[in-house]
Amino acid sequence: MFFDLTAMQRLYRDISLFQATFNRQNVLVAPGTNYNGQGIGTIGSTLTIALNGLSNNTTVFLVDAPPAPPVEMLVDANRDGTIDDSDRRKVSEAKPWSFWLNDDDDTNADTLGSQRADHTTGTVDGAKDLEDFFPVFLDIQELVKALPPKANPPAESVIYKLKQANGAVSFVETNLTREAAFSYKDSTGIGYGISLQQHAASATTTQVTAAGVELSEDFLNNVKDANKGVILIEGRAATDKPLVLTVEKGGVQVAEVSLPLAIAPRILLLLHGMNSNTYTWDDLVRAAFGGGPVIFADIRAGQFAPLTPATLPSFNRGSFGKGGVRCFRLQFGHLENEETATTGLPNEDDMGHPLTTVTAKGGVDGKNEPYLTTQVLKCGDFESFDELAQEVDEAITMLLARHRGAQIVLVGHSRGGLAGRKFLEGYATNNLETYLTNRKAVVGFLTTSSLHKGSLMGRIYQWLADHPKHVYDSAGNEVMVNVSGVAALPDYKPVNWQYWGDWRVVDFLKDPKTFGILNKASTLDVRRPVINDMSDRSQAIADINVENAVANLPASVRYGEIINSRVDLGVLTLGNLAGYSVFHSLKAPTMTTAARTYILGNEKVPGNFPGDGLVPRDSQVFTNLPGFPANGQNAVPSLYVTEEDVVHTDAPSRSDDIRAQLRLIVPTWFP
Repeated sequence: MFFDLTAMQRLYRDISLFQATFNRQNVLVAPGTNYNGQGIGTIGSTLTIALNGLSNNTTVFLVDAPPAPPVEMLVDANRDGTIDDSDRRKVSEAKPWSFWLNDDDDTNADTLGSQRADHTTGTVDGAKDLEDFFPVFLDIQELVKALPPKANPPAESVIYKLKQANGAVSFVETNLTREAAFSYKDSTGIGYGISLQQHAASATTTQVTAAGVELSEDFLNNVKDANKGVILIEGRAATDKPLVLTVEKGGVQVAEVSLPLAIAPRILLLLHGMNSNTYTWDDLVRAAFGGGPVIFADIRAGQFAPLTPATLPSFNRGSFGKGGVRCFRLQFGHLENEETATTGLPNEDDMGHPLTTVTAKGGVDGKNEPYLTTQVLKCGDFESFDELAQEVDEAITMLLARHRGAQIVLVGHSRGGLAGRKFLEGYATNNLETYLTNRKAVVGFLTTSSLHKGSLMGRIYQWLADHPKHVYDSAGNEVMVNVSGVAALPDYKPVNWQYWGDWRVVDFLKDPKTFGILNKASTLDVRRPVINDMSDRSQAIADINVENAVANLPASVRYGEIINSRVDLGVLTLGNLAGYSVFHSLKAPTMTTAARTYILGNEKVPGNFPGDGLVPRDSQVFTNLPGFPANGQNAVPSLYVTEEDVVHTDAPSRSDDIRAQLRLIVPTWFP
């Protein structure tokens, strides 16, 4: 609380009234400041204020030290669902009260296409809309008793005003006490809005302006007589300017108290991995945003994906919804096309007849695989890291256009973590200004089971490329070898026939039934070029880990990582085929001994590389890379999952792990 002492002199001719009102109160003033010649200094443990002009004599009175305001604008600072003394002095300019915008449309099921944000209506938009407000208790009863509201005569008027420099909030007066501050969410009676005679779910809202909006006498009398001082606030626009309560006497401001604010839309953008799609996040979204239908919105093919009525997004709900977080899922693959996509490996039957190919250009048979015509399967596996980063950039552009001033947290699984990293490190963009704006919007970045340092399993791609099923000479004749070793009794087979077991593993892994996800059309197709990019030997991994590139990660972002660390390399599913490994299984195909040696190295076994089965533990860590900004001080402690076996494909379903890390990265978002 700040008092203009010069103005106070004009208000109180009777020093006894001044002292009775303010003596021994926690009045916050600036030591060493002069007010019209009045000295303010510190003596011992008290603040001594000399007031001249209040009487014929100089009067000195004491103010308790350390100075603290006698009044406060209290919020649920610890977000425990109540406003009490534990919330006092918890909000400051360094730690402002953080909340979201009321920019959804609760009347129309919060649909993506709606252009009518609730804050524009001038009323509360139904009971559902009340979740987009937060209560503020104006702890000003003693002040209002000392300075009761008064309209006339003008020279003696006492007016209480709410001000906000950007006009970024609106408010509703209530007749609630501090103890009942959150009862508005379930209220069915009147006691809100104009004359405190409206219902909470339909009460009139009033925009707080820079010039100020007066609090009503009805409200202030309730404050004075019954300590009812709760108002409801909604965000209208992103702002970092405080909400201010001022007191004017005779047109002169004599007091003010402020509530530092940080109002902005909050967006969680989920980035799926290789050979995958947005469905990989289903379990997390359900757990985090409430039960029932999946609550989300997808960004696909450069636009917000249309959703069926059964899955219309309903934001700000569930455990994440307490922080007003909106969830979006990016479907990679928007930039894949026949002209620019990287070529993958062909697949052939045992007779050399081409089967489906994985090249966007059609491969050896010149035909396009359904991959490029089935939208849900198009997942970025033929894109470069730059193209993946561009997709993240474009998605953020879309989100900021719809949610101006938004703060964004990226969560990436597997290759999605590398896509997010490449975006933050910088990529070859044609619009640097937009990119820098978009990158500045990112406040947090979390990866789970991401291949930051590549994986030995990625070596399988080069092995297959070096050992195709069929090899042809310049004349087009297949190269054969006599496996009998006896010229008189030849037994000719294709030159690489002994490696066909490796190709049977390829067929097994790309069968949806292997992973029990037939309805999601997401498998592990190691013929796709993304597998080569994920190799610990790839140039793509080397480039993203160059010290200068890592140093480009913004120091303003909070970083986190989840490391799954108990599963031996090669174990890819614990579902339909428990414990299946590409290196050992009695029920399914496994890699040849030669391939195993190529992947693991001489005298190495899968147990030498514990992790999630696909990515070794140490490769999932990026906060220890040379060049990491601020020497890692902007990274939260890494979460190592050591008590459970978690395979790579299960990592995005680990909602408790993900939420635990997000609460460290952005604690006010996920109380």
